Amino acid sequence: MLACGGGGGGSAPAPAPAPAPSPTPTPTTFAILTQPVGQTLTAPSAATLSVAADGPNPIHYQWYVGGHAIAGATSATLSIPSTTAFDSGQYRVDLRDTVAGTLIHSNTVTMNVAAAAGSPLDFKIQGLYLVQSTQDWTGSTPLLAGRAAYARIFVQANQANAVAPDVRLRFYASGALQHTLVVPAPQSSVPTMVDEGVWGASWNVAIAQDWIQPGVSVLADVDPSASVAGEVTTNNTYPASGTPLSLQVVMAPDLHATLFPIIQNGQTGRIDATNLQSYGDRLKRIYPLVNIDLQLGSPYTSSTVLDNQGNGFSTMLSEIEAKRVADGAQRHYYGVYRLASYASYATSGIAMIGGSSGLGQDLSGTVDGRNYPEVLAHEMGHNFNRHHTPACGAAGPDTSYPYGLFGSIGVYGLDVETAALKSPSTAHDIMGYCVPAIWISDYVYKSVLAYRAGAPIPIAAQSQREECVLVWGRMEGGRVQLEPGFVFEMMPHPPTGAGHALSLRDEQGHEVYHAEFAPVEMADGGEGESSFAFAIPLQAFGRAKLGSLEVERGGETLARRTLLSEELRLSALERTMVLRGKGGLNLRFDPLAHPMALVRNARTGEVVAFSRDGQFQMADPNGELEVHLSDGVRSQRLSSR
Repeated sequence: MLACGGGGGGSAPAPAPAPAPSPTPTPTTFAILTQPVGQTLTAPSAATLSVAADGPNPIHYQWYVGGHAIAGATSATLSIPSTTAFDSGQYRVDLRDTVAGTLIHSNTVTMNVAAAAGSPLDFKIQGLYLVQSTQDWTGSTPLLAGRAAYARIFVQANQANAVAPDVRLRFYASGALQHTLVVPAPQSSVPTMVDEGVWGASWNVAIAQDWIQPGVSVLADVDPSASVAGEVTTNNTYPASGTPLSLQVVMAPDLHATLFPIIQNGQTGRIDATNLQSYGDRLKRIYPLVNIDLQLGSPYTSSTVLDNQGNGFSTMLSEIEAKRVADGAQRHYYGVYRLASYASYATSGIAMIGGSSGLGQDLSGTVDGRNYPEVLAHEMGHNFNRHHTPACGAAGPDTSYPYGLFGSIGVYGLDVETAALKSPSTAHDIMGYCVPAIWISDYVYKSVLAYRAGAPIPIAAQSQREECVLVWGRMEGGRVQLEPGFVFEMMPHPPTGAGHALSLRDEQGHEVYHAEFAPVEMADGGEGESSFAFAIPLQAFGRAKLGSLEVERGGETLARRTLLSEELRLSALERTMVLRGKGGLNLRFDPLAHPMALVRNARTGEVVAFSRDGQFQMADPNGELEVHLSDGVRSQRLSSR
């Protein structure tokens, strides 16, 4: 996944298979010395699988059968003192360097356990879960109320057969039966080994969205009509206790986002009413979301130039966050851009980690992971407080990611819309950089679900606009870029957090406002790069008294914006022109005296442009735009000439 930054425009390599282990590894090599060996035996013989490995750090082991983890099997040896035919399966062990995070897989080996001579045919439901995007064998990923799912039921036989029994799946609420489904067998025989990675090896059925509600439980039984003569029926139910399995179902907050085209350097991002909803396609498939409200915003014009070397992106992101705050939006903001050239482009997008703003490119028809739906999903993941998954050179990775350094998703995923399985070893997590085959790990899915449950978009809980000063900027490597202030009516958005301080002073230098704040980290910005934007009400001290804006840390002033003399301001205003022609607005101003202009829609209050370079032109067919010119601290609304 090339989103945020790093790499060129070509395809990033897929993870290579683990190399064959060296027979004499050096002491610093993490490698398997002896692979597990498959076995063929008859129940109830004892079975042992083992692996030998060497490495510089402690090793964590996890054994798997049929593609799913075996609970508690976390040592170099897997022992089964007394086997049954239901222990037959494909086994492997994953080894992880607990310090470096490197993950290697053993060979997959087969254990064939024949039933004792004369044993009757026997079926057993080895597992059952419901999946909406990702799920582990134990069903530990919560389900979302009101979202469609698939049920997967894994039936195993103790010997070869030529029968195809149904499975009955019953849904209960508060102990009362609500729904019954009869699921036909997917094949002409019941498999003798469980294989989670084969869709046709499980009994699968689509579950309607309104069936998934808090308090629901399920009970499954194979061959409910006893159609298979001579089959042992004492263990045909799952759970074996006969008590319905309670499903963890939670409510997911709605997602509200405004997407809009960015106009920069003569290029306009390709998003409009015809393709708006397609931008959210990957979002709705992979993330823990039910209701997604995507709206199309007005085009946003900026004098900031984005290029294929990654320049301008942090500045543009800071502008979008300032726009969101000035607009008073209780929504995510996402700008869509187009580059003049995508040759070896370095950045597909950028977003705030745990914030509400981002931007991404508009490409389509390229490798899975670099099209605009995947880029939006990746950048929105940053807004959902996710750092990168360690994969293919992704910067600032999450060191707690449990599935190694190639960004694999770790457990099976499912695209419910197409009933397509996603392999835990070859599909890549959305927050990494590896392509193609982009999906989501259960680790990231659960993390996003937990974060969104307690993290509403921060904005003042008040419905009235009032006169505020917009204070905004960004930080990198200990330096602060404090952008010009603007004063007009907007929704208050006060600072939160700690570590830095915002100070407003009057023209005599007296402090009239002081508040602590924590800037929001930018994914793939420079060293320690972050952003901030606030709307501070002026009611307490009055607009006319405002003389400077300052950012401090530990009593030290890191950045300051001060007023020019009144004589210089008035002289510069005399040279400023706002001209309206047929359907357009032309602005000329002195950037030394007025470092920035802001353009708003007078009817909606929406910010539609920032300009820094002294001249500006944009369409205004309805004559609704108003220009605010900043002197660095305050701003003045200009009249047309």
